[in-house]
Amino acid sequence: MQKHYIVDTNILIENPDALSILRNGEENFIYIPNHVLFELDKLKSDEKIGSAAQIAVKKIEDNKDWLIFINNEKSHSPYTDNVDNHILSEIKNDSFLIKNGTLVTSDRLLRINAENQNIKTDDFLNSLPFLTSSEQHTGFYKIDEEPIINSFVWKDGKPFFTNSKHELKIIDYEHSVWNIKPKNIYQNLAFELLLNNDLDIVTVQSKAGLGKTFLVLAAALKLVFENKTHKKIIITKSSEELGKSSGFLPGNLNEKFFPVIRPILDLIYKLQEIRSINKLFINPDDVSQ
Repeated sequence: MQKHYIVDTNILIENPDALSILRNGEENFIYIPNHVLFELDKLKSDEKIGSAAQIAVKKIEDNKDWLIFINNEKSHSPYTDNVDNHILSEIKNDSFLIKNGTLVTSDRLLRINAENQNIKTDDFLNSLPFLTSSEQHTGFYKIDEEPIINSFVWKDGKPFFTNSKHELKIIDYEHSVWNIKPKNIYQNLAFELLLNNDLDIVTVQSKAGLGKTFLVLAAALKLVFENKTHKKIIITKSSEELGKSSGFLPGNLNEKFFPVIRPILDLIYKLQEIRSINKLFINPDDVSQ
């Protein structure tokens, strides 16, 4: 059964694929209130979600041939901070949408306000809040999609790696890196990327506590001390978590930053216990130890 979905701004920002998901092929009709466009234009310069707003605008532009833009006398009211009321006014001024439309939003207060004005609403359950396009990429593509180089695809229940020549390589073996065995298939695939000399940059992302830093450090030690394909390991870490209060910490600059680098040092010591390095210099300038 065809549905008529009216999308709120937050849906477009939280998931750039929301439009195509809601359309469900060519089954449903998707409506964009004019004040959603106003709000996206304002959010483009927002420090936190500006990039997500720009992606949303690009998605609207790419799909404008089948999108329906609401345009009535309420669509051009002067923009104010309370844009939700303008969106509801646009819907209420369209007799067809009042009867057949469903406002899709993850804003609970907007849903309550809309339903109090006899506007049907629904939540959007496929949100990816404030993720950039790179963050949304999982490292996998679907078998029926255009192949993405340096990514994986599941084929017959097994992972395959697609290299820059679009050649498929089955990953049916388990890595052992610095005497570290992967705990699951995804850690094994992370090792596959980290040890690939054809890749200049590899990014590993996941929730905290799943071993990203440990895997990367293990791979770095292998590449430098065992494979000898690299000459040095450089570790950088953002100091943002210290905030402005870092200036009030006692000691010199190195002592102030020690709380930031301590977790990394602990992992290095742990890897040293698992497999010893001939020499481990705490001070890179002191090579006489």
